[in-house]
Amino acid sequence: MKTGYKKKLIHLLANVLIELDPRFSPITVDGINDIAVFARPHVKSKDWYFVAICFARTEDRFFLEVGFNISPNWPSEVLPDQANTINFSKAWRIRVQQLWSNSNWNIGWSLGDPNSEEGTAKGRQYSDGVFSTPEAAILNVRERLNLFVLPFIAKREMV
Repeated sequence: MKTGYKKKLIHLLANVLIELDPRFSPITVDGINDIAVFARPHVKSKDWYFVAICFARTEDRFFLEVGFNISPNWPSEVLPDQANTINFSKAWRIRVQQLWSNSNWNIGWSLGDPNSEEGTAKGRQYSDGVFSTPEAAILNVRERLNLFVLPFIAKREMV
């Protein structure tokens, strides 16, 4: 992904997460360049929840992951699980699309011309769509965070 897009998307996502839940803050993940992670503490325990934006290396596409750990460290060593196979007693992470879709876990948001032939093809391949600007993509991300990700975290906190 283009560096300018990465910086803009990280900034926009940070603003959205803090608006939706002010307990989220950015954390540093050593040794990983294509990801930005935001963490927040569990309401009642010392556990942590995470939202990460992951960038494709060869195209202008990004993904979101949600994760959990008993420490304030992103569970980078844990491969993404399927949402229906999570062992909630240990560190885990999943691609957020699994919270609303049964399709391939490697889908995400693409940046480009949604009306071009390539954009139309990408829109079919990546179910979350092709967006002309980072701002347009983050509006869709915000909606998905609000409808699926934050309720998923809240439900986990009640257990």
